[in-house]
Amino acid sequence: MVQSMTGFGKAEVVCNKKSYSITIKSVNSKNADFNIKLPGQYRDKEHEVRAKLLSLVQRGKVDLYISTDRSSTDLASKINRDIFNTYFEDLKELSKESNIAEEVLFTIASRLPNILSQEVEEVDENDWKILSSGIDEAIDQLVQFRKKEGSVLEKDLSSRVKGIVKRLDGIRPFEKERIDTLKGRLNAQLDQIDAEKVNRDRFEQELIYYFEKFDITEEKVRLVAHCDLFSETLNEKNSQGRKLGFISQEMGREINTIGSKANHVKIQQLVVEMKDELEKIKEQLFNIL
Repeated sequence: MVQSMTGFGKAEVVCNKKSYSITIKSVNSKNADFNIKLPGQYRDKEHEVRAKLLSLVQRGKVDLYISTDRSSTDLASKINRDIFNTYFEDLKELSKESNIAEEVLFTIASRLPNILSQEVEEVDENDWKILSSGIDEAIDQLVQFRKKEGSVLEKDLSSRVKGIVKRLDGIRPFEKERIDTLKGRLNAQLDQIDAEKVNRDRFEQELIYYFEKFDITEEKVRLVAHCDLFSETLNEKNSQGRKLGFISQEMGREINTIGSKANHVKIQQLVVEMKDELEKIKEQLFNIL
């Protein structure tokens, strides 16, 4: 089953009177490139989330964000009174020389380092279980999205492989014509040569060697085998993007060799069409897991 590397998932959970929104999206990438943003109190859980993504998403450029809707009281910072008073008293002493108003001193003191501090929230394991279930839900949506996109890609790839095989079959009617044309050309050139100076046995050996160089039977057999393997791999249980990429490279080698040996305009046209189909296959493979 083919999976795309493009996907999206979203989930929302509520725990300890806080609402969390989990968003995950992915695009194609050769490797596993994960960007994870968790609320501050859960940052030590990043390795756990990363391991989960690696097992379920496997690879791709993945962004996972968790945002929380919190009240202003939740975000309120605590004033360090002792530090503030120390700053304020020191500034009052300095202000006697310049007659600075106390309102200005208050503003200055409030901006000095360590005046405000936020209390560190302890992680409640029950809350984390709820949030983790939301992450699971978002990842599951992403995977389902990828599978849906993958089914579309699978149909397209299958159609294009069949197109290559169809054009390969289309070469057959021109093969005898191609050889006959070569023979005619050689015989015409031979007629211009003094027959008595030609060693007929050696000439026939050279002719056989010459025709063998233009034989494309082996390339055709290998190309059909590669196309069959490609189709079989498409139907495997797990998505095999990298394997399909390797097979497509082998398909390209055989098509190129057929083209170099063709020596026939109609066969060359079919080869160009096969190359076009193969290029479209390779473009699609960039987005397959």
